[in-house]
Order: sequence, then C-alpha cells, then structure tokens
Amino acid sequence: MSLKNKMKKLCFRMVRTLGRLFYRKHIWLVSDRQFCAGDNGEAFFKFLQNKPVNSVFAISKQSKDYERMSKIGKTVDYGSVAYKLLLCVCDAHISSQLIHMENHEETYQIFLQHGVIATDLSEMINPVSHQRFYIITTTKAEADSLGGNNYTILPDNVWLTGLPRHDILYNNPKQKITVSLTWRKNLIDMDTEHFLKSDYFQNYQRLLCNPELVEKLRSYGYTLCLQLHPEMERFKDVFQPAAGVEIWDAGYTDIFAESELLITDYSSIVFDFAQLHKPVLYYQFDEDVFWNGVHNYTKGYFDYRRDGFGEVVTEYAELEKVLLSYAENSCKLKELYRDRINEFFMFRDKNNSERVYQKIEGLLKK
Repeated sequence: MSLKNKMKKLCFRMVRTLGRLFYRKHIWLVSDRQFCAGDNGEAFFKFLQNKPVNSVFAISKQSKDYERMSKIGKTVDYGSVAYKLLLCVCDAHISSQLIHMENHEETYQIFLQHGVIATDLSEMINPVSHQRFYIITTTKAEADSLGGNNYTILPDNVWLTGLPRHDILYNNPKQKITVSLTWRKNLIDMDTEHFLKSDYFQNYQRLLCNPELVEKLRSYGYTLCLQLHPEMERFKDVFQPAAGVEIWDAGYTDIFAESELLITDYSSIVFDFAQLHKPVLYYQFDEDVFWNGVHNYTKGYFDYRRDGFGEVVTEYAELEKVLLSYAENSCKLKELYRDRINEFFMFRDKNNSERVYQKIEGLLKK
C-alpha cells in the first residue's frame, strides 16, 4: 500500500472515531452516479422513506436530478465536506456505482450494482473487495459466478436479492423501438473529431440515419428511438438521425415501459427489459475486438447466443432484416426467449428492495 493510501486510511479512521462519538445519528448513505440518479440507488432510497432509517442520498447540486431527489428525502451535495463526513460516520454506504465504493473496512459497503453482471468484472471488483464489502445479485448463475471463479468476494458477502429498480418496472407499450448501446473504454476522453470517425459512431449512425428503415418501421406503426448512454451525452449534438427518429428524454423505467423492442449490444439494461417479457436484439458489430481491451469486460458465465433473450447479429444487413421481421409481427416475444427469461430470473415479486433492506438490517444488528 502506498504512503498516500496509508495516510488516507489513517485520516478516515480518526474522523470516523471522533465523528461517531459526537454525531450519533445512524446514517445510511445512498447514491447512484455523481451527476444523475435513476438507478438502483434511487429505487432503494425511495423504498427507505417508509422505513425507520435515517437515509441520505448523495448527488451533485449541479445535477438536474438534485431538486427532484431532495423532494423525496434528505440529500447531500456529492463531493462536499458534508458528504465526505457522512462517508466517514455512516453505518452503511450503499451505491449502484462501483467507483463510489470506498475501500474502508470499517464501514459496510453495499454495492447495489448498475445491472446484472453477465461478464467477468473481477479486475474491477476485486480491488475494492474486503470483509465488509457486499454485492447484490439477481440470478443464481450470477451469484455463483461472483462467489467463486476469479473473484475474491467472500461467498457469504454475495446476496441473492434482486435489483431494487426491478421493483418499479411497469409496462405501458407505445409502439417504440429503442436503440441503446453501452459505452466503450477506448472512447473515454476522445475528442469529437475522432469520435465521428469511430466504428462505434459509424454503426450508430448507419442505424439511425436510414430514412428507408425509419419509414418501413413507421408503416408497421413503430417509431425508432435513441437512448444515449450517460457517457455519450457530451456527443449528443453530433448525432443527426433521420426524420422521425426520436431521442429519449426520460428515465430508464419509462423507456422500458413504452418500448416494445430493444436494440442493444452488451448493455446490462437488457435484463430489465427482459423482465417485462419484451424482445431484444443484440447488435454486436465489434464482437471480434470488444473482448480484447475495448472495454473492461472479459467473457463470463453468460453466453449471448446460448443464454441471450434475442438474436445476436454482427452485420447491419442482418440486423435490419431481423428488426423488420419483428415489426411485421407486432414485436411478439418468441417462445424460445420467453422460456430463457423465465428460467433465468430468480425473483419477479417486487420485493427486491425489502430483501436488500433485511440483509443490511441483519448486518447492523450484529
């Protein structure tokens, strides 16, 4: 351990010891991303408002979600002195974002997850794992994977509870087909000029800037929509979709409700969508390089062709063909994929947040 990290740990322990002597409120500190809510953190925080818990949600005051979250419950400005103090004195630190997990063994760290883990994320998770680091899972296969294989998480610290945000999923189909691809590590800090030349952008544009495809989908009653990944918001103005293509300005829960088919690549949001028994198309145009350093992922227990909830295509022509076939058949979920969905998920009872709550309560009672 570096001298800097040793000093950081020492400082944390001193502040925690003194802080908990004078600040005796038992805090559960909850968060999603620094600049936006809408994930498992928000879903769990809403749930806690009806529980005898002193919960605080951390989010930047610069976020458009800050005011909305402050109307739900207590909030603190992410990164502020007050936030850092709460990190030290809280009973439990609960977040959907691994980057927010503080590697302090004195505090219970509950990783709500950003989604179902289908790949091997051991290189990201192991460095922050310790005896008081806990992670929630949704399926038995996921729990078994995290409790063994390449992970260093203690098996008892892997909780099979389901994701809190799955409790608030609802269905309100409005004949929308949504395109939502995950991010790529090699695009971080890329300027606009190089982004426009990237294979990622070119494949996005090919799908969204095809007026013939948009018109064919419209003839079946469907609207093609784009959901930008949060990391791609800075490139929002460079997208020039064909007339009739809509860009979503709504939370994921509403997007899942109104969409009737989802086109993605490797994104974990597919698991939320599948919970609603709606069809999925995996457009994995960079499959040959994705697993070789383009992202932080390596292949895990989930095989997209064997276990996935829809067809896997790598070529645009095939994607268009399969997409139009679904549109022609009212985006009906095929029995093969319905069976896979039913076999995959452990819970569909809307009690995921309750299970997470009971787990944390059990820890604190010790």
